[in-house]
Amino acid sequence: MLGLILKRQGVFRGLFNGLDAQLMRDGPFYMVFFGSYELNRAALLPHLSDTAATFVAGGLAGMIGWTAVMPFDGPKSVRGVKVCVGGGIPVQNDLLSNAH
Repeated sequence: MLGLILKRQGVFRGLFNGLDAQLMRDGPFYMVFFGSYELNRAALLPHLSDTAATFVAGGLAGMIGWTAVMPFDGPKSVRGVKVCVGGGIPVQNDLLSNAH
């Protein structure tokens, strides 16, 4: 599969397609994740042990982070696979057309 992608799209376009959309999703995610992690952990430390506060704060931060960036995940995925006119990704179309 990698060979087919490199042959059709070249190294840069083939391997880095969708990187801009990925960075536009991940940058805000990590800002929300680490910000909410620190706030949650500080709020939980007086009530829970250090380990429990870290565990719960991490879980909450993950949920808050993904809730904030989920609308950007769909377009990022579509851009990453670069849907072609045939209705599927180029590799998928080749596999289906060559299946016996």
